[in-house]
Amino acid sequence: MRSEGTTHIITFKDGTERVFSELSYANLSGADLSGADLRRANLSDADLSGADLSGADLRRANLSDADLSGADLRRANLSGANLDFTNIPIWCKSLNVALDDQLTVMIISHACANASDGWPGLTEDQKKWLISVRHRTYHDEKKSIAKSLRAKE
Repeated sequence: MRSEGTTHIITFKDGTERVFSELSYANLSGADLSGADLRRANLSDADLSGADLSGADLRRANLSDADLSGADLRRANLSGANLDFTNIPIWCKSLNVALDDQLTVMIISHACANASDGWPGLTEDQKKWLISVRHRTYHDEKKSIAKSLRAKE
């Protein structure tokens, strides 16, 4: 991927190139975004299925409602990214991803909540801590978004 002003030129696995002025809602299925600098990019609702995002810098990117099924996330940096309502593939190509504490806690708490025995091997104190961190980070994020929206008015 390369950017020229507000235009993004993206190469796909079949070698074709497509030009995008907006990345939210974009069909980037099969795109080669390996090593791309996508910091703070708005990729909300984008179709990234089968995309190569290995080594991509997605810090603070908005990936809400994005489709990441089959995406190669190896060595991608998702610290601070918004992954609300995003599907994260659980396979070998989603290993070694850089996550911040908030995303790590969110993934762990979701996995534990879906385990057949609820919270396998965790003490009551550990369960309470995970729940408190998940709720605290969620509410802190909501407050931060509300504050930034008020600042823009």
